[in-house]
Amino acid sequence: MMSLTANEEAPLHPSLTLLQIGHKQEAANQTNKEKRAALSRLDTAAESALAALSPDEQEAWIQLTGLPDVLLPVPVDGADELFPTLMRPEAFLWEEAPQGYLSYDPLHFYAKPYAQLSKSQLQRHIEDVTAQYVSAARIHAEPREHWLQQIRRAFDDHPFTRLAREKQHVVQAVETLNRSSLLSVLKEPEDVAYWRHRVEIVLRPYRMIPPDWRWDMCRHDKQLTIDGRMLRCTCADCGFYVQYDPDEDHLFLPEEVLMPRAVKRIATIERQFNEMAVRTPKVIRQLQGLQQIERRLAQETDRIRRLLQMQDDLGEHAPSFPVLHTARLLEAAVLPETDVEPELHSLAAVDLPDIALLRHADADWLDEDVSRLLSDAETALKAALDAAAPRPDDVVFQRAGWELLRADQERIEAYLLTTEQPVTFHMLVRMLYGRPTNKLRRFHLHEAPIFGLLADWPEKHIHRAVKAVIDVHGLQEE
Repeated sequence: MMSLTANEEAPLHPSLTLLQIGHKQEAANQTNKEKRAALSRLDTAAESALAALSPDEQEAWIQLTGLPDVLLPVPVDGADELFPTLMRPEAFLWEEAPQGYLSYDPLHFYAKPYAQLSKSQLQRHIEDVTAQYVSAARIHAEPREHWLQQIRRAFDDHPFTRLAREKQHVVQAVETLNRSSLLSVLKEPEDVAYWRHRVEIVLRPYRMIPPDWRWDMCRHDKQLTIDGRMLRCTCADCGFYVQYDPDEDHLFLPEEVLMPRAVKRIATIERQFNEMAVRTPKVIRQLQGLQQIERRLAQETDRIRRLLQMQDDLGEHAPSFPVLHTARLLEAAVLPETDVEPELHSLAAVDLPDIALLRHADADWLDEDVSRLLSDAETALKAALDAAAPRPDDVVFQRAGWELLRADQERIEAYLLTTEQPVTFHMLVRMLYGRPTNKLRRFHLHEAPIFGLLADWPEKHIHRAVKAVIDVHGLQEE
């Protein structure tokens, strides 16, 4: 409970109490005349609003504010200047008694500057503020955790939350299929377009709820504020809020949903999709065919992975084989274990990297023996790898008629890996060129086995060859 006392100005304005915000400071710039005029307007408006409170509301007000009487708190800064706006009741909710002043928190102030309001506008504003203090006083009677539990339970029991939880598998399946390439092959295109249009409408209220609130209140820290007679629960992390009516024990979403229509709509888009799937038996048959192929190839999983890796090693020069092409596409695809059916949930379990994979369900090789096809592919791939294997006489660098063979490249790199002498790029070039320098002699590099290896080359081409094909990571900095 707050334990604050009225400022010395308060006896002149019996419906108000001045509350210091922040530490005490030097003298104010506001004149007493300006200050008393503003306080007089506030006091006149507050007098009638506070007088309308019932005895129970008055007692709750005192319990909330910790003041000795039913008084409207008016904030002043450490220099006794009036704040331009009034304090929100959240400043007092579940707070411990401060040490003579309240800390400044912008969330604890209304946005409406009261000095700019007309007499009637000010009266309405004070009545609204009073109503919010009364609501806060009722809420203050229970600890903060109590209201969070109430809100969590009310959110859990909200009709739309219950529907969304019950239909969560339908919503997820619809979202998946709405992005699926399968839609492009279902009949008829105009029916698919209409279905997708309806999905945007039907799923809007479900998408409105952040992921962490589906379908239980998120676990982030919450801010509880007063909004009329409502308690607003806001999650800054999710950018979402709900409102709770303590009197009615009812929770309101930011946008309420007409439940009979929501129930009907989610059932309708599921039924409409199933109807489109039934009208496309060819696609269902092709998917079932792919499942059969996947089961056949599963018996050769390790062998197929080894052959696919051999193709990858060969790159663009790898020979192609229909059975491996199908296997590679299926490796990236997702198919359910049970036979695909023309039904929303069954098709939502399908994920094809390329819709053209459907054509593989009728591939020519399906009538042949898979083991023999893989054996033929393995033989051809091994031959291709052998042919592509590096040879000592391969030319790895060529410029203006000068050629560096793989054997010499490997000889140079082997030396660099084993030598303990500090060799820089330019020293290596001079070594290959076969021209000893004092520095080379100092480190005995003129005796290296690669010294003079490219003695008949122009030095500029040696520079280019070393940069192009020699692994120079082991060279010293210049």
